[in-house]
Formats: sequence, C-alpha cells, structure tokens
Amino acid sequence: MLRIDQVHSVPYTALGWAVSDIRRTVHDLSAAGVAFQRYDGMNQDRDGIWHAPGGAFVAWFQDPDGHVLSLTQFQ
Repeated sequence: MLRIDQVHSVPYTALGWAVSDIRRTVHDLSAAGVAFQRYDGMNQDRDGIWHAPGGAFVAWFQDPDGHVLSLTQFQ
C-alpha cells in the first residue's frame, strides 16, 4: 500500500508505507542514519514504534524537506 498526500510540509503523515516487519525495517533505516520521531502523548517503545489501539504498529520519520513519513505494520 502506498498513500500520498500532495501537500507542503505539514505536521501529519504525508506519505506512508505498509511493511511486513516494522522492527526490522526501523532497525535497518536507523542503521542507515534515519532518525525516527517521538511524539508527546504517544506511548512509543525504545525504537520509536507506537502500538495503535487497533493493533497496527507505526513509526514516523522525516524526509530532508521535513515531510512526515510513516511505516505501518498492520495486524
């Protein structure tokens, strides 16, 4: 799944990818220098992954232009 919103830099997710193993993807991207975002009020784990009430796991990061991007592992 690929979700694209045509917007300028906004504080919500502009582009997101569904992944089969979010923890591995976060670790691989972190090793490549990607910094994952942390948000107040979100109970994110040590890797910055949030477990949504509906069961999905989500992690956010920014592209060089400041757009918020996400990874989601659906259950």
